[in-house]
Order: sequence, then structure tokens, then C-alpha cells
Amino acid sequence: MLNDHPDGWTLVNECWNSLQFEGTMMLKVSKKLKTMKSIIRSFSRENFSGLEMRVKESFEVLLAFQHVLLNAPTALAAQEERKAFARWSELAKAKDSFLLQRSHVNWLDKGDSGSSFFHRSIRSRISQNQITLLLDDDDSILETKEEIMQHAVAFIKTCWE
Repeated sequence: MLNDHPDGWTLVNECWNSLQFEGTMMLKVSKKLKTMKSIIRSFSRENFSGLEMRVKESFEVLLAFQHVLLNAPTALAAQEERKAFARWSELAKAKDSFLLQRSHVNWLDKGDSGSSFFHRSIRSRISQNQITLLLDDDDSILETKEEIMQHAVAFIKTCWE
């Protein structure tokens, strides 16, 4: 989320360059990272706390501005709608990034350990990656594994001819 925030890298860069420590390079890096941890945490708290609620609220604001724009289109209403969309888009992207990070943490924590979480994940993946039926060129439904395989092989052969 910090990577996608417009001020994220500016903050990191300014803080990193402003911190001066004495010692070996490894000690300097270690101290800078330790100091920046609190800065990044407070930045995240200010910009990303209560993210789900803020996404929901910004979406409601966006819908309100869109309703106003549809009922009484003006340049000011369009400008306000664009601002509301940009705000909602930024927050929704941050929420997606957060959920992706959390899913990786869950996988690392509960993943490939033979747990029920792991087996549910595998079953879900298999069901998503499985072709259960296919329509051929005559719009006939192919349901058996053999029919689907034969049709796929025939299709690929025609592509290579």
C-alpha cells in the first residue's frame, strides 16, 4: 500500500536521507530501518486505518456525486465527481493491496501444512482451473472428460495446420 501511495516513496526517501548515524554500513542500515519503522507505521495509520469503512464511505460519496451529475450536469459537479472517483479508486486499490498481503500472510502461516485451510485452498483452485463443459462448433455441449480432451486436441491440430 505504501508503494502505491503518491507520497509513500517521497516520505521514505526524505526520511532515509535525513537520518545520519555513525558506525559500519550494516549498523547504519539497521538503525535507519529501526527508526523508519515508526515513521512508516504512523504514516500507514494516518492514511490506511479503518480502510474498509473509508472505502465504503468514499464509494457512497462517489455515488452521491454521480447522482448529482446525472440530475444537474455542470462543470463543478463533474469536477467533484472526478475527485470523488480518484479518492475512491485510491482507497479501493489500497484495500485490494491489503487483502492480497493478508492472503499471503495467511498462506505462509497456515499454508502447506496439511491443514484444512490448505485442503480447502487446493479444492478451490482445482474447481477454478477445471473445464466441466465445453461447446463445440455446432453448439453441442461436451461434458465428459474424453469428449473435452478430443475436442481440445482437434482444435489445436487445426490451429497448427
